[in-house]
Amino acid sequence: FSGTKVTSIDSRFNLIQGSFKAKDLKAQLNNISFSGSYSNGPSRNAQSSIFEFRDLRAKFNDSNVTGNLVINNLLSPNITTNFKGDIKVTDINHFISNKLFSFTNGNIKPDVSVQVKLNSFKDFDLQKVLINDMSGECGLHNLAFIINENYPEITGLNGNVSMEKDSWLSDISFNSGKSNILFKGSLDHVLKRFVNKTSSLWIQGDVYSNLVDLSFLINRQIIDNTTDAVFLLPDKLYLKLNISLDNFELNKFRASGITSDLTYKPGFLSLTSLHLNTMKGRMESYGGLIQDMNGNLILRTSSQLEKIDIKEMFEVFNDFRQDFITSRNLEGRISGLVDFSAHLNAELIPEMETVYAESDVIIENGELKDFAPLNSLSRFIELSELEHVRFETLRNNIIIKDKKVIVPVMAINSTAFNITASGIHGFDNNFEYKVKINLSELLAKKARMKKENDEFAIMEKEGERVNIFLTIVGNPDDFRIRYDRKEAVNQIREDLKTEKKVLKSILYEEFGLFKKHFSDTIKPKESRDSTPAFIFEWDSANEESETIKKNRRNKEPEKKERDYKIIWD
Repeated sequence: FSGTKVTSIDSRFNLIQGSFKAKDLKAQLNNISFSGSYSNGPSRNAQSSIFEFRDLRAKFNDSNVTGNLVINNLLSPNITTNFKGDIKVTDINHFISNKLFSFTNGNIKPDVSVQVKLNSFKDFDLQKVLINDMSGECGLHNLAFIINENYPEITGLNGNVSMEKDSWLSDISFNSGKSNILFKGSLDHVLKRFVNKTSSLWIQGDVYSNLVDLSFLINRQIIDNTTDAVFLLPDKLYLKLNISLDNFELNKFRASGITSDLTYKPGFLSLTSLHLNTMKGRMESYGGLIQDMNGNLILRTSSQLEKIDIKEMFEVFNDFRQDFITSRNLEGRISGLVDFSAHLNAELIPEMETVYAESDVIIENGELKDFAPLNSLSRFIELSELEHVRFETLRNNIIIKDKKVIVPVMAINSTAFNITASGIHGFDNNFEYKVKINLSELLAKKARMKKENDEFAIMEKEGERVNIFLTIVGNPDDFRIRYDRKEAVNQIREDLKTEKKVLKSILYEEFGLFKKHFSDTIKPKESRDSTPAFIFEWDSANEESETIKKNRRNKEPEKKERDYKIIWD
């Protein structure tokens, strides 16, 4: 032993009833026993030194482990260990200085081999531990834990996890509130995510449940130290799951037979091939949810509805936060395609000016009961049937944009009357509806009991039916109904245009008139005499029938009759 040489050390030792405590750990291991050896290695220094601990046993509270441990290099330690144990998970909380989650119950039974590299014993930091290799399996028995105190508690977690380096294969089940989940799949970068915090967690596999409550899936946190609960999509998480749920519940919403493919990456959640039974019907859908840096969300969905019960739909969605038309007024089944998009703030409240929806729907076996605006029509047509209207089929393409619900012209053939309606209903509950009522022969007499109806009704030749044009304007608390004279005039104009076209067509076929309009579509009948027997002049047309110049010169100009104009207020 000199200034250039160090003594070679090779020793054997045993330890009984020992204890161990690291500087930065809150916990201490007790009842440690092992048989060990130490050598300062070929270089005879701390860097080449080796510690070996065989038949190592340790106990902490209700937990115990056994195994072997080898430590190479006391300056930047490389640790190799294999161990078995029965660990009470609440004891682990004492070893986690910066808790990512907190165990509340359960046991872990590991049989694992691990290789770990530390920066040093002096500056030990669990988050800087680099696990080079890990293999083995862990049995999970009735575990329970809370993640970040913002996720619902996970309970009854049972199963087995097989580990190969940083990839884990899991076959586990657990509960959360009323929910129960079975998961079979893989988890990657588990240690890097939860121990080193240097990577994101990747989860892929199959999920099955006979009951899921959506509260388990929602992460609610607090932003800017306010008391408002907000919705945040988790970061450092990637998911690709095949989902199969027997039943799903969210407050009043119920669904069954759910299958879907779920994909998630930070800030973006996507559901494809979503199939479910709900509200006595069926729905197929796909969509996505995107969240920006400020917590605001963009929701986009496209859904195919099949015989959804309208009454139950209004009940489930709390009458869509309005009381103008509610579940008490409606019956029927709705089918069709609905596209929807909207911006939501961090509290999941829609920004109404961004809501856009387009739907092409059919309502079958519909009923409208005790609907106030419809009941008010009785002042015009005196029909008791308005209190409960039934119709077999109603189809329309409804658009929602710019804070308005736009209802294009649609025909409703009901038990009380035939009606054509259209209108705009604002999110501020102000509306304007245009209604054309076509009364059947049976009910026309009742309708004509009103003197005003006789004045403003438009008679159709075919079937001797009566059209009455009305406008409904206002809001649910204050609306008025009046005769729509403008629409009545438009109807007259349309009827005249139609009759005029028919007459022109007949004249062209018989006499070859109005060639400009019909020469490409209708061939006139051949005439023995090329000179027309009659000349017709129309005030509204620029065309003039061709005649023989000789006949025109022989005729004296006739005095032109005065044109009459009808002015409507």
